[in-house]
Amino acid sequence: MKFFKKINRGVVFTLVVLSLVIVYVCVLGVNHYLMGEEASGFVSSFFRAEEDWRSIPENFRQDSNAYIKSIENDVKKYFANENVYEFYIKNVILSQYEKNTFYTEEECQYKSFATYVNKYDGELLEISVYTEMGVETYDIYMTLCEDDSELKIASLAQPYGADFSIQ
Repeated sequence: MKFFKKINRGVVFTLVVLSLVIVYVCVLGVNHYLMGEEASGFVSSFFRAEEDWRSIPENFRQDSNAYIKSIENDVKKYFANENVYEFYIKNVILSQYEKNTFYTEEECQYKSFATYVNKYDGELLEISVYTEMGVETYDIYMTLCEDDSELKIASLAQPYGADFSIQ
């Protein structure tokens, strides 16, 4: 008992606080790693699905509204907000109609893509994706958030044009 009386309470308190901080940092690190892994799978799913959306079939090339209606349910499930979805449709689908230049299926095939986690603040996960599609390469910046326990795209930037965010 004499040993416990000699221990300075400040040292014990400091050790307890230091232990809690170490546990907290470890938990954040594990969450960051797990979100990165989940984001990689989500991005892979998104780009594989996008290969089909980007290539507008011949029978829809005169009617953008009908084509957008036909892919709407598949596309919307990837976006956290209606405004981000509309931004994507405008810059990926409608831009083809405006230019009257449509991508072929071969041009829409992704050769590779790599996901890099830039920042995770506990709510939003900022990532960059390096993609190779056809003969072009892109750096796409996305912010992902959890919505109904699923990852969703909260913002997009390049190559889709100016950055658009729900913030």
